[in-house]
Amino acid sequence: MKGWIETKVFVQEVWLWNMAQGDEKRLLVIKKELNNRGKTKIKFSLSNFLLSETSWEELAWMQSQRFWVEQAFRNAKTVLGMDDYELRKWQGWYHHMALVMMAMSFLVSERIRYRREDPLFSLAEVMALNCGENDG
Repeated sequence: MKGWIETKVFVQEVWLWNMAQGDEKRLLVIKKELNNRGKTKIKFSLSNFLLSETSWEELAWMQSQRFWVEQAFRNAKTVLGMDDYELRKWQGWYHHMALVMMAMSFLVSERIRYRREDPLFSLAEVMALNCGENDG
């Protein structure tokens, strides 16, 4: 889907009760959007911003940025095998995650390098291109 996405945003100050610290004021941000298949998607989050410090537009934009984080994790799992580990100790897990993050960094830098030639270049295509260069 390309172009503008129309969303409805609702922001309300709420109070949360924390047994250790008592009550805390938060902003509840609810975003409702319609996707290209006509399905409604509702996402909500809590923010520690004050309503007087920021606008609804800024809160909606900040909440929308989580899409890119989710996309990065999805790519790391499907393309790089971030969730394919069978380890017994923490050190092995840390090594696995470090290798996945280094590979992700490399693939993103390659994607940026080829952006002018193909703006929709996926991470899987970058991987195939680099593997093909080494084979021949």
